Amino acid sequence: MDYEKQLNRILPIPEATVRVTWNDEKIRVEAEKWCKPFCCAVQRCLGRKGAIKTEEEKKRCDMAPAQLERCVNDISDHLKGIIEKKKASAK
Repeated sequence: MDYEKQLNRILPIPEATVRVTWNDEKIRVEAEKWCKPFCCAVQRCLGRKGAIKTEEEKKRCDMAPAQLERCVNDISDHLKGIIEKKKASAK
């Protein structure tokens, strides 16, 4: 899975869906929801553990957990930016 291409399908997150009251834990939970395509890739790999045949499949499955974590971190940063922007404009 091409990380940048998939992330560009997710971003930008609509500002109306983000609440300024979210704490770090809530931001992470919401980021995980937005990163569902990456989560699905991890689950697919776990479900096919013994059926992975090609080197390309093996490489993709080896990279999937790291890409999911990267997505959650990137989306969390994006959400925090939206929250900061909303707080600044409310002043």
